[in-house]
Amino acid sequence: MTTTRHVSFSVTNLERTVEFYIDVLGLPILIQFRNKYHTLGDILFGTRWGNNHPQADLKTAFVQLTDLMVQLIEYIDPKVTPYHKNASIAGSAHLGFNVDNIEETSEKT
Repeated sequence: MTTTRHVSFSVTNLERTVEFYIDVLGLPILIQFRNKYHTLGDILFGTRWGNNHPQADLKTAFVQLTDLMVQLIEYIDPKVTPYHKNASIAGSAHLGFNVDNIEETSEKT
């Protein structure tokens, strides 16, 4: 049997994103940390596809969503690229939430 442990999303501003998950959605943060070392880029991106970025620096937070953890990553190096805002591009993703009152929740953002 296969179960899902977590999903991961790259974000442009980890602090702002974490505030949204805590303040608007009321979800708990499990852990938040920064990860930086000279071979992290090779581990994350590999070199198989011509990537030549052996180092990496990123900030990460894990949010608990029922039985699923949501991993949020802000890339410091290489610098994060903002979302292209085109859902038809492969790799685009989203999470959907049920909330008790959409207007009230929307006012919190």
